[in-house]
Formats: sequence, structure tokens, C-alpha cells
Amino acid sequence: MTEGQEIKGVLFDVHDTLVIKDYRAAPQSLLNSVAALQEAGYEVSYDEYEAAWRRAAQLAREDAKELGEVSFQQWYNLIFSGLGLKDCGPELIEKVNQAWNQTFGSATKALPQTKTVLRRLRPLYGLGIVSNSLGPNTIFDLKVAGILDFFDAIVISSDLGKRKPHPLIFLEALDRMDLDPGQAVFVGDNVYEDIVGAKNVGMKAVLLTHPQVEKARGRRGTLLPARPPEEIEPDARVQGMRELVPLLEQWSAQAKGGRVTEKITLTGRVVTGLGQGVHFTQLPWARDQFVDKLDVDPYPGTFNLKIEDPTGLDALRTLWKAEGIPIPPPNTDFCAAKGFRVVVGDRFPGAIIFPLVPGYPEDTIEIISPVQLRSALGADEGTVVTVKVTL
Repeated sequence: MTEGQEIKGVLFDVHDTLVIKDYRAAPQSLLNSVAALQEAGYEVSYDEYEAAWRRAAQLAREDAKELGEVSFQQWYNLIFSGLGLKDCGPELIEKVNQAWNQTFGSATKALPQTKTVLRRLRPLYGLGIVSNSLGPNTIFDLKVAGILDFFDAIVISSDLGKRKPHPLIFLEALDRMDLDPGQAVFVGDNVYEDIVGAKNVGMKAVLLTHPQVEKARGRRGTLLPARPPEEIEPDARVQGMRELVPLLEQWSAQAKGGRVTEKITLTGRVVTGLGQGVHFTQLPWARDQFVDKLDVDPYPGTFNLKIEDPTGLDALRTLWKAEGIPIPPPNTDFCAAKGFRVVVGDRFPGAIIFPLVPGYPEDTIEIISPVQLRSALGADEGTVVTVKVTL
């Protein structure tokens, strides 16, 4: 990114960056494809179809070595020709592909934090997709993951005939978003395809890893053979989507010559609450919103701090007045709340939850976190703990 250029767009890889697919569903998807062909009057066995599918993958791999890409129709023509089938038009291709996706519908999910982060980025940047994949299937994956509508431009290798890291696929996406390379950041999980490709056209590049993805990779291979290590390094590395937000804030502030958004710091003593937090944090409507909006799947209960110093109390009053992230109840039987993302003890993610009820103590905060904070921090009653709050 050219020094001083403002970030106006963030582009993403799809698979293993935004979305994860459980490829253990593939055998059932192959069975579904065979059933669709048989229903259409073709006598095809599972073994025959699997063998043709694997031959098609090998032929597609040859194109991929030169950064070419087969189209969606060419992919199915390779499979069908391997089966000795002729005159297979778009209707049959669509039928078989829908059968293939049927099982993957329940085996495809947005990775943790993805929806929350995209929702935060959407008002601030143009968002785009650059993916090495089959067009209709990637659109399907984005749709079932619930994130298709976040993106202004979606460029997929099977539609373009070139795959990452070829510069054409990145430049096509930038052109559709009316961006210069220096105004865009690319986020992906593959050094060769994503980082090398993006930086070679002048974009900043972020290498993103997910523990969930790293575990899944132990169960499956990849379409392409391994590439030798590249000399090009990413501009940053993040573990999970949540770390992307402050990184983009920092880069944006630097480009504008300003400062990164300040965080409020609160210091308080650990105190025992009323014991109602266990019930509240596990209410389905509340927990769903904590996960979706605050990226916290809470350990049952809350971690309570009492703020005593005047500066901290002033900061706490600022939080009470701030808008926060709303947590509305499903009906009037429950109270509304609002939340703010926090980091506890410089180590553990979480969120402060403010119940919007009259008479709530103005010197106490309740924190939810994926971990049992007392145990994780080694904290006892009265232990002093610091919390950093993002407005």
C-alpha cells in the first residue's frame, strides 16, 4: 500500500478464510450426484462416477499448474466425458450440481467471528471476494453461510479462467470495486495463492489462520501440489477474524495521519455477584446474541469487578452513556442490555454487559468470556484486574 493511501476496500479469500466445509460429506455428495444421473436415465455406478470425478480433478490440476482454471461447465464436461456421456446440457449439469451441494448445505458454515467482523467492516469499507473455486458452488457456500450479501464484488476463478496468484483475478476484483491496489487489503489463508498474489499487484496482505481450519486440514488434502516457500511475507498475521478489526483501524489511522481509536481502561477488584449471571448467560436468545454480536460464547456466569478510583468511575459513566452493542430481549419478561468488547488482563477476550434496569450499581461491571476468568486469571475475591474496553 502506498504510504498515505486510505484503505477503502477489504477483499477476502473464501474457503478456510470465511467459510469452512466439512469434506467428510464428499462421499455422500458423490452418491447424490450418481442418484441424479440415474434419475435422469443414465446407468452410472458410484465407483464409475468417483473414478471420473478424480480424473477430472487431475486434468483440472494440470491447468492450475499454469494458473489457468476450468469453467463450471468444463468441469462437468470433464466428468461426463470420463463416463462416456454425450449431449449433456446445462439442465443436467445444474441437476447434478444441486445434488452435489445437497449434503454440503449442512456441512458448510461461516468460521467463528466472520459474521460479526463483516458486519463491523461493512459500513467502513467496500468488501470483495477473490476465490479459486467453481462459481456456482462458492455462491452457494456464501449463501448457506449467511454472508453472501456483505460483498460488493465476487470474482471466482472458474468464471475468469485464471486462478490466484495470477494478477488478473486480483485486478479484476479491484476494477469492479473501483479501487487502486494501494487502497485495498487482501485477507487469506494461503501464502502462495493469497499473499504472494495480492502483494504482487500492490495490495497489503494479511495471512489469517483459524485453529478450526488447521485441525480440519489434518483430515484432507488440497487440489494443488505443495508450492515451495515464497520470499514474500504477509504485511500482518492474525489468528481469527477478530484480530483483523484493530489491525485495519491501525492501518487506516496511519494512512490518515491520525491515531487509532482509543480504548477505555478500567481497573477494579473482583467481587462476588448475585448468582444470576449463570442463568442469564445461558438463555438461548441472550447467548445467540453474545456469539453473533460480541463474538463471545460465554462460560456460564459473569466475572464481576467493582470500580473504586475516580478516574475509573468517570470512564464507567462514559460507557453507560455510550450506545454500545444492543442485546434486546424477545419480550418484556426480560430486561434489555448492551455490551462492549473487552480484553481482560491483557489476555482474555470478553465483553462487558450492562443490564438496562433501574437501580443497577453504577460502580460494578459484569463481564462474560469464553473462559472461566477467575480460574484463568488465578483471581480471588479482592484481586485487582484491568480491563481494556473498545468503544
